[in-house]
Amino acid sequence: NESAEGAESAERSAPSALAALSALVMIYELSTPSEVETFRTLLRQYAAEYSGRFSERMTQDLANLPGRYIAPTGGLYLAYADDVAVATAAWTRVNDAQAEIKRVYVQPQARGRGIAQALSRHVAGVLRERGYRQMVLSTWGDNAGAIALYRKLGFIDIVPFKASTYPDMAFMGLNL
Repeated sequence: NESAEGAESAERSAPSALAALSALVMIYELSTPSEVETFRTLLRQYAAEYSGRFSERMTQDLANLPGRYIAPTGGLYLAYADDVAVATAAWTRVNDAQAEIKRVYVQPQARGRGIAQALSRHVAGVLRERGYRQMVLSTWGDNAGAIALYRKLGFIDIVPFKASTYPDMAFMGLNL
């Protein structure tokens, strides 16, 4: 229930608050089973919207949340706009120097308000505080919107840091 999640979010401490055009966006690291379920619901929307583009790893993530995103080697985040969960982001450790940002998704009705950028900056800050030197990612090579966003944030093309099951993947990194 997104309304219940929004009410829960108001009671948490020390969120990251960023103005995203006209909406106040609150970003929280997940800490309750109901938040994980909200994340899972949004992740299912993501998978449905881009049906056929994900590897088996997305199915595994959906089934095993929080799975590989458990602290201290990972994290899960929800972004709320107007007290409604509208976006996700996650990260997982690649090695001692690199962590991968994953599952950045903003619901269609909330796009264009800077929420993906806010989530990406938030995760970069978390990774910097935890001592990682580079935030890396992979996305589809034809995902022009995501690639433009990440370039705007300072990401550059890098050599692949993992095997890819999808052809024409773009691999990018941001030095922290």
